[in-house]
Amino acid sequence: KAQQHYLITGTYTSGKSEGVYVYTFNSNDGIAKEISHVKTSNPSFVAVSPNGQFVYSVQEDAAANGKGGSITAFSFNKISGVLTYINQQPTGGDHPCYVTVDKTGRWVVAGNYSSGSLSVMPVQTNGALGPAGSIIQHQGSGPDKTRQNSPHVHCTIFSADNRYLFVPDLGIDKVMIYAFDEVTGKLTAAKQPFAQSAGGAGPRHICFNPTNTYAYLMEEMSGTVVAFKYKNGRLTNRQRI
Repeated sequence: KAQQHYLITGTYTSGKSEGVYVYTFNSNDGIAKEISHVKTSNPSFVAVSPNGQFVYSVQEDAAANGKGGSITAFSFNKISGVLTYINQQPTGGDHPCYVTVDKTGRWVVAGNYSSGSLSVMPVQTNGALGPAGSIIQHQGSGPDKTRQNSPHVHCTIFSADNRYLFVPDLGIDKVMIYAFDEVTGKLTAAKQPFAQSAGGAGPRHICFNPTNTYAYLMEEMSGTVVAFKYKNGRLTNRQRI
């Protein structure tokens, strides 16, 4: 029996690519076929809402256009595989490179790479985004002055229980940890406010194992992976390889 799924792909649009592409993907033979795409500027990272009805893409742009980067909301038709533009909101920073939706589907978080900040946006019932309700600006730098002269947020990941947000910052060699209130969308520093990486490591992306007892951090600049023991918003370093 063919296992047909949708595969949604973000791209950079400085070349021939035009935006976000939708493919049918067969998990039996690995064949993907484009069925639609929607034009939008530099949607280098996309996220799907928990109910699969909406797709959110970054517009990884900077302040040359006068507004910095933004997040665009699309509705997704599961029958036709077509994305339809809903609206767009500025992220309050430059070059957003990551977007994620919380487990309730009511909040979208964007990570601004160049600005080293993150913003939280409310989701309306029709999937549209409201203006960013809070913007958190990271501070600091790292030893590599060519790439770590300032903060660079690279990832925003919610814990499985939706109570914490983990934010690897390549510029300051830290994974910042925030407590998250899914009712108000408010972020506050967690009891363990960050996990420290080695100087110059450049933490980029973090993920959790299926039982949420371990987390794995990819460090871009040093080419290493850190394994953490995880419990209740706390990361305990176990291995770096």
